[in-house]
Amino acid sequence: MKKLTIPMLIALAAATAYAEPIKGGSSERTAITAGDAIEIDSTGGNRYTAASGVTVGSLTEIDGSTGGVNIAAWGQDTGLTVDANSTDAKTALKVASWKQNYAITTITNSASSTAAITVDFGQSLTLNANYNKQSQYLNFKDVYAKVLAKNTFLQEQQGTSDITIAEGAKVDWSGSIRLGEYYGKTNNANLNVNGEFNLQRYNGNKSQIDLYDGTKLTIGSNGVLRTSDNTINIFANGSLTVNGQLVMQGGSTLNVGGTLNIANKNPTKRFAVYSMNSSGGTFAQDTANSDVAVGNRGLEIKRTATLNANTATGKSATWYIDSRLDLNGDYNADINLTTAKLTVNDDSQITISGGEKKFVMWNISKAYLNKANAIVDENDEGNISLITANRGGDIKDYIPELHIAASQQFSEIWLGQDFKIFLDDNAATLELTKTGDTTISGFAGKIVEIYNFADNRIYVGTDAATKAQLSRIKAYDSDNNLVNIAVNGAGWLTAAIPEPAEWAAIFGAAALAVAVIRRRK
Repeated sequence: MKKLTIPMLIALAAATAYAEPIKGGSSERTAITAGDAIEIDSTGGNRYTAASGVTVGSLTEIDGSTGGVNIAAWGQDTGLTVDANSTDAKTALKVASWKQNYAITTITNSASSTAAITVDFGQSLTLNANYNKQSQYLNFKDVYAKVLAKNTFLQEQQGTSDITIAEGAKVDWSGSIRLGEYYGKTNNANLNVNGEFNLQRYNGNKSQIDLYDGTKLTIGSNGVLRTSDNTINIFANGSLTVNGQLVMQGGSTLNVGGTLNIANKNPTKRFAVYSMNSSGGTFAQDTANSDVAVGNRGLEIKRTATLNANTATGKSATWYIDSRLDLNGDYNADINLTTAKLTVNDDSQITISGGEKKFVMWNISKAYLNKANAIVDENDEGNISLITANRGGDIKDYIPELHIAASQQFSEIWLGQDFKIFLDDNAATLELTKTGDTTISGFAGKIVEIYNFADNRIYVGTDAATKAQLSRIKAYDSDNNLVNIAVNGAGWLTAAIPEPAEWAAIFGAAALAVAVIRRRK
């Protein structure tokens, strides 16, 4: 074995000597050079640049350096690649903050797409341009990245600011993301999810995605965005398009003031939300392909959904749903919290199209229809089947409730569970329009209770089969007195008028009572 001489040791020491951190510029930009483990010192300035083709294994700020990174390049097709190149968990980027313009930054791992790679942008991640028509991109490719960014801002008016999760990449993102900044201004900012994106809390605090005027969140056909107990806000003229999967788990909220389009025509499960509120926004669900199972179509609401007009623009909320709408709450110690509630106000409206055209209310559910014809078909008619359903188990005795404050139409009521209908306003009416068959049917023993009943407010039709179902209906007036009902010649429910023989029996009973009283005297 060859002995190491003193000159050789000196040369080896020089080769392995500690590299000085790259210091950021205060006015001019300092170039980030290629290397396996690059350290930076932003104490005196945070301005950096990276030429095309520069790759680092990691980029971290030294202890005590809190200036963050303000990075730019000499063209929107140039920039920095951070390649973790590791089969083990590793921190590939850690800075106090990150601001980027007119450059591309790519986060990848050429050695493994499953090793957890930490990417810590600190308190803020900002992508925007300093000059006109400059664009900036942050890409995640072939990597499992655990991103930390307390607040992320994407804003651009003449170029574009994009974050893209490529197919094959997985990103767990902790922190809030805001696309765009102001109403009434063009904001060319995009979040593209073609792989897997999981929105998570940041240090225990809830996260949210805000889509302002002109900005877009697009989930590709093989993409999935998941979140639990966080919020997505789509403001006026912002849009969220789902070609793959949007999975809104427990406690999550969708606020739709812009446009939410469920464009996946081959869904593998019904689109479900816990809370979805719409102020002047549009929810549109494309019609699924004909070979898609019935159980994978439509919208399921597990907590609350409210449709209102936008007070600033006056625009009402509109929802377009494929085949069926389900209200499906859960059993919990606090039923008020876990009841599925749908409220339709102002001139807002829900349209259900497709083959089934069903509105399904499960045990723990309530609907408040405060606008006339709140739920219609694609022809603006009430050809929707209203169905009650029973999931059994702990919730088998809970009864769904329909509250009506304006005129409504459905084709029929089918009872899989008992049902309560409240006529909450003098203008409230309910018409069941199905012809040639009964408008009320279902499992044996299931009944409808109608509260605040009055004549000519519930239309059931004149079909003999419907009249045979009157024993299913219990009607109570405004004083909660039970009312005997009948169907008049026009098909409306009215208080029953006793037949002559019944009147005779009534008078006979009264006379007998008088006679008994006289005898006692």
